[in-house]
Formats: sequence, C-alpha cells, structure tokens
Amino acid sequence: MTLEFLEKLDELILEIQKSNHIKEIQKLDKIINTKYVDLINDFKVNQEKFNEVYKYGKYHPEYMDVLKSFGTSKENLYNKEEVKRYFILIEELREKLQHIVDSVAVAISPLGFNKGGNICVTI
Repeated sequence: MTLEFLEKLDELILEIQKSNHIKEIQKLDKIINTKYVDLINDFKVNQEKFNEVYKYGKYHPEYMDVLKSFGTSKENLYNKEEVKRYFILIEELREKLQHIVDSVAVAISPLGFNKGGNICVTI
C-alpha cells in the first residue's frame, strides 16, 4: 500500500509540475528576475535596513525614513503587472494544494481533521 501511495503521489506531483499554472509562474519568475533586477535589489536592501531598524521600533532615530524607503521600494516592485500576476498565481496554487491536502485528510479520516485547520501547506 505504501509503494502504491507513493507512486500515485509521484504522478500527482508530475501532473502539477507540468500544469499550465506552474509554467506561467515559472515564466513570470524568469521575466521578473530579468526585467526588474534593480527594483528587486533596491527592495532587498531596504528590507534589510527595515528589519534591522524594526528590532528597535519607532524609537530608532532612522525608523520613519527607513519605513518610507522600504514602503516605496516595495510599492515600486509589487505594482508591476507581472509581479501582481505572479502573486495571484502563487496564491491560487497554494489554495489548490491546500484543497488536495484537505481532500486526502478527509478521505483518511473524515472525523479526525478539521478542513484547513490541522494541516498547513506553505510555499
């Protein structure tokens, strides 16, 4: 039974990997990482600064400046159409994977799992 289950799981994984959904995510990832290199780098630098300053909270002397810079760099990157579409697709994929996990959990034990409550899938 375990071998059969693993084979079915492998088939499911291959089916998901070959899906148009995954192909579009990969295509967008490549476009984003090529087209928006400067925005990504700016975002990462500002994110590091923000994380460092955030440890000390609003009492840090550079808190407001760093917060504004981080917000601006995030907005500049996240408002690109390819980035918006990428995050929509990632969320749709997460929901589909969660549905699969929930279906398997309920099939195993309809009384033992709360839908979406006991099992968490993160990407």
